Amino acid sequence: MSFCGKKRALTEDEKKHYQDALDGEFTIGEQLGRSGANSSAYLLTDKNGKNFVLKIPNDLKKLYRWQDRQAKARDLQGEYFGDYHGPIGTPQRIKQGDDFIVEELAEGKEFDPSIYETLSPIQKKKVAQDLGEFLSYTHQRTMTGKTVELHPGQQEFVTLKQTYDYFEPVLTDDEKKELKKEIQNYNRQKEAPEVLAYRDYRPSNMLWDDKKKKLSIIDFDVTGNASVYEDFTPSAALSTKISFQFWADVINAYNHAPKQNPLTIDLETVRRNFFIGIYHEMARCNIGRTPPEECVDIVRYYLKRLDALKSTGSPLESSQKSNLISIIKKGKTK
Repeated sequence: MSFCGKKRALTEDEKKHYQDALDGEFTIGEQLGRSGANSSAYLLTDKNGKNFVLKIPNDLKKLYRWQDRQAKARDLQGEYFGDYHGPIGTPQRIKQGDDFIVEELAEGKEFDPSIYETLSPIQKKKVAQDLGEFLSYTHQRTMTGKTVELHPGQQEFVTLKQTYDYFEPVLTDDEKKELKKEIQNYNRQKEAPEVLAYRDYRPSNMLWDDKKKKLSIIDFDVTGNASVYEDFTPSAALSTKISFQFWADVINAYNHAPKQNPLTIDLETVRRNFFIGIYHEMARCNIGRTPPEECVDIVRYYLKRLDALKSTGSPLESSQKSNLISIIKKGKTK
């Protein structure tokens, strides 16, 4: 049974099993968010009232695969941000068993676009600077010196030609012309620097603590070596549902962050990759299942939101000093 995207209530036997495995040190509470493709997470509270996260596999029949994935995620998480000391929260793993993991709890709500929109201008710039500099730090220390294609496996199941053919009957002449042009530009893209990329920046993996005004990043399951642009344009471009204005602010901060190696992100490339990715993801999920006329309005809605993905101009005022200079000194750069 697939629990992905759903709530999964623990049975009484499961609760007893995990409470015994945890030596009675914690009380198991409610599920946190919804189940992912491989794992579900639950609130843990110790005897002092401090909260943690219990992460367990969805399918014990695939336990060995889950254990291998979690071991790789642990190693990649450590490699991704290394000895990072800065404002972005990076919850650590504190206890592990054969079929469970206990991690520090990242407080806060999913960082959906509505949260960013309600922040003050100063808070918006601050959180964008924090994440932009965090991304720059991780990429600086994990650059491999190679260049690679963006999303080389994206068209494995549905090609861009199939994407165009699926939507063509319901597009206006101007929309057809624009999609053709953007596909041509996408296919002409040059390779980009390879880094260790997180590849899954979306609200469900970015938690905002409004009291501390702090952003935390969780779930490193799909981290791996890839084009630097995969940290800015994930293959699931439509379901990412991130604020494009926030992303523009993050890229602006990223490009102005202190660097040992020159590496900047082209905003137009990011916009194009999202444009293609939105069409592609909708086609990939609906070809053979749903007629295009039932999907095209959703695509149009998100393409219109792409207007926010534009340059915000200069970096933060000089009075707001970078957090990254001291971080680089403490971290390890390659």
